[in-house]
Amino acid sequence: MQFYDHTILVVPSSIKNRIIKDIRSHNDLLDIKFMTIKEFMKNYYFDYDNRAIDYLMKKYHYKYDVACVYLKNLYYIKDNVSYSEEKLIKLQDIKKELSHNDLLIYNVLFREYIQKKKIVVYGFDSLDKLERETFHSLDNAEIIYNELGLDYHHKVYEFDTLEDEVNYVCISIIQLINSGVDIRKIKLLNTTTEYNNTLVKLFHFYHIPIDIDNKTSLYSTSMGLYFIENLDKDINVTLEGIQNKFNLKNEYYLDIYNKLIKIINEYTWCEDYTSIRDMFIDELKNTYKTRKKYCNCVEILDFKNYIFDDDNYYFLLNFNQGSIPIVHKDEDYITDNIKKDVLIDEVAVANRIEREDVLKIFSRIKNLTITYKLHSISGEYNISNLNDELGLEIIRDNKDEYKYSNIYNQLRLSSKLDDMMKYNIKDEDISILYHHYKDIPYLEYDNQFTGLSRDKLYSYLDNKLLLSYSTIDNFNRCGFRYYISNILKLSIYEDTFMTVLGSLFHYILELAFSKEINLDDEYEQYLKSLNREFDVKERFFLNKLKEELRFIIDTIKLQLEECSLDKGLYEEKIYIDKSRNTDIKITFMGVIDKLLYKEVNGKTIVAIIDYKTGNPKIDLNTSIYGIEMQLPIYLYLASNTKKIQNVEFAGFYLQKVLNNEIVKDYSHTYEELKRKNLRLQGYSNEDISILSEFDKSYMDSRVIKSMKTTSKGFSSYAKVLNNEKMDKLIDIVDKGIDDSINKILNCEFDIHPKKIGLINYGCEFCKFRDICFKSNNDVVTLKEYKKHEFLNDEEESGDSNAKLDKRARAGNL
Repeated sequence: MQFYDHTILVVPSSIKNRIIKDIRSHNDLLDIKFMTIKEFMKNYYFDYDNRAIDYLMKKYHYKYDVACVYLKNLYYIKDNVSYSEEKLIKLQDIKKELSHNDLLIYNVLFREYIQKKKIVVYGFDSLDKLERETFHSLDNAEIIYNELGLDYHHKVYEFDTLEDEVNYVCISIIQLINSGVDIRKIKLLNTTTEYNNTLVKLFHFYHIPIDIDNKTSLYSTSMGLYFIENLDKDINVTLEGIQNKFNLKNEYYLDIYNKLIKIINEYTWCEDYTSIRDMFIDELKNTYKTRKKYCNCVEILDFKNYIFDDDNYYFLLNFNQGSIPIVHKDEDYITDNIKKDVLIDEVAVANRIEREDVLKIFSRIKNLTITYKLHSISGEYNISNLNDELGLEIIRDNKDEYKYSNIYNQLRLSSKLDDMMKYNIKDEDISILYHHYKDIPYLEYDNQFTGLSRDKLYSYLDNKLLLSYSTIDNFNRCGFRYYISNILKLSIYEDTFMTVLGSLFHYILELAFSKEINLDDEYEQYLKSLNREFDVKERFFLNKLKEELRFIIDTIKLQLEECSLDKGLYEEKIYIDKSRNTDIKITFMGVIDKLLYKEVNGKTIVAIIDYKTGNPKIDLNTSIYGIEMQLPIYLYLASNTKKIQNVEFAGFYLQKVLNNEIVKDYSHTYEELKRKNLRLQGYSNEDISILSEFDKSYMDSRVIKSMKTTSKGFSSYAKVLNNEKMDKLIDIVDKGIDDSINKILNCEFDIHPKKIGLINYGCEFCKFRDICFKSNNDVVTLKEYKKHEFLNDEEESGDSNAKLDKRARAGNL
């Protein structure tokens, strides 16, 4: 095509660079303005930005998607036409309202500008009705469609499965390359996302480089999710949080951050950024990470509106009904029965044009291989009915000679052996494959963790390691469990009704004892802040539990009447730096729900209370192994906070505030039984002078469960420890954390679940039991302690975790 000066060239973005290259090859210095058809239409009619979407969402309470549908349909509405259809009248009213409020952007100079230019619409297979009418109305516009070609004769290749189809394409590409064809001249057409995984797998097996655009949206990244979850009215607060949490010197994070900034810059008009959360979510879902574009590889093309070269080789996959041609349905906002009043093609016309476009494309491609499948994971398929018109020869007997990939051949042999062993189905090729690959490790499996380098771990962690009670507990139960859950972060957090209740109770209990509150107001305000709808059943329980929470608060206030500790810390977050001489920043973090204290004679007497909405476990006997050591960790955290000094512990406890089952006792009222169930469960200081500061009723306690004294001292049911044993617990926690850190940094993530007594703690409640394939030989059996023997064992108070594996292995042998 010949190009001229003073031209506006409206072309598909897929051929723009090609045209520029062609012009430059002729050394022409031409005044040509390139535009996509979308850019031209927005300048010719109007454009809109996110302010218009925000206006419709706030004024009419439309959802984001609904507001976008209305705005997109405004292009078909004319201002000076009287419509009779309700939908069109509504669109016209919205258009007038947005225009009146300066929310539609008009380029008033554009129409004058284009009158002095030649407008050429080039490279399209077809245009829609509005586009056709727009350019036909311009005297200086010319539309040059992609024309019919030479009607080359092609063949269609049928395959049983999608994988067979891709396999044939791989073999054909290898044969082309072996014959001297440049890989850059080989293109794939019409592949959907259903094909991506198989394409990646098989092209890798055949060592064929391919450029697949596996898009990663910002919404699916950790930074994108953090941005949405921590969105603040003041966007600078959110950005500061991102800067503190993520290493922006890392190229990966910097790319995402720069894209976030670009999105945010489109919303400078916004005063409260939390009000446009839905808009941000949509932006992040439709904005993608920058990916590397490869050159010397097979390229995947969108075959519509494209110029095909005769010396290129094209493989059109997925020649199935429903995939090609695309079938339009009468599902748009402006339906077929009212399209006669606007410039939109009816469904039948759109489908006819779509069909003609594909036929036109087929006629233009010289070297074209067409394939289709009969089955995939998604279901069964038929050949496209386009072949009724094309009448292409169907080739069904497409034998694979198993020449080009040993690893893929071995995998296929394994699959065929499975079919034979399990279902008595013998494939005709199994003998050929088995003759060549007799030594494949069929039915052999090694589940052992194969290792990870320190450099890779540090890089993956971005040189930051944050540990807590739950992560240390996970690691000591099983290193592989920790690796999957806390390094790869494959655990899925489920926001269940019970997790909502847990967060709600913690929030209210924190407020109730740090200031005066109106329970009803705070309760409802918290529920509203969740932006979550509750069904009738959940609402019923929320109302019942609010009264239960009121009772809990009253009971705790009664308990506090027995307490002389006059100061408190609530929801206290404590960070302990555990870094060592490495390049990685290591922090141990924990939260204490309630820490009561009082300064007495230069000492600070402390009682620790943690609220539990489940069933608390207070046994200390597994804490020597770093398992279920939540209570000792509270001692460790409190002894490391900078807010209190010279600590002596009156006790450390869990308080069960939900799931309080009442056991019948006719000597007490129902209310008395409920109050008894709210008594603290844990360990107290055997020094009465210290304990009495926290619980004056300790002789027959109304605060601590099982706390009672007799003429001989404490009751046998009372759980008491002396200062020395509590110090030893703190020392065990500190050394246990250090030992776990050493192992984590050494990438010791082996499948070694720990068993103590009859309980396999490593596999207990593990979400990943189905993927580790652990055997009995993998289980590490540890010595079972009872009655806190380990606190009296001088040997065990040392580096216990360093010894446990050695001892356990010997036991297994």
